[in-house]
Amino acid sequence: MKVGRDVTLSGSATDGEEAPTALKQGVIMLRKLVILMSIAACSLITTGFNSSALAQTTEQISLGNARACTTRCEATLNYCTGKKGRYGEASITNVLKDCITACKTASEFSARGSQYAKEAFATASKACIECAKTCESFKDDDKMLATANECRKTAGNMQKVATSGNPK
Repeated sequence: MKVGRDVTLSGSATDGEEAPTALKQGVIMLRKLVILMSIAACSLITTGFNSSALAQTTEQISLGNARACTTRCEATLNYCTGKKGRYGEASITNVLKDCITACKTASEFSARGSQYAKEAFATASKACIECAKTCESFKDDDKMLATANECRKTAGNMQKVATSGNPK
């Protein structure tokens, strides 16, 4: 395939001269664009143009939050037990443990369709709120404040599921 009069897409000129650098770069960019468009087209074909397949329910979002909150609180618990002073006090570590346990329990109840799932979500929401309040008391500690933010986000979605109709 030729571009212009004397330069082919392979980047070589028919008269033995090098193709201009700008043209080579343009050809490379065009090839990349074609590849990206092909990937996008394949994605649309495989999903059947159905974006609703990617939508999550509030419960699914809440369960993802619970996993993230559990992970964050476990890391924070390890962080606190490794520090001295107020961080290692039972009043701090027990709140983190309660949040971890409540989030795991809500996830497990939901996974098996337990009749107690809504209650577990409500309890987890309360535990997350208490954990957030406790962690926020460490105003100069970014790790504790990040945990508080994760707990608040999780609590909000857990409460939505707890107060909705049937969580499953």
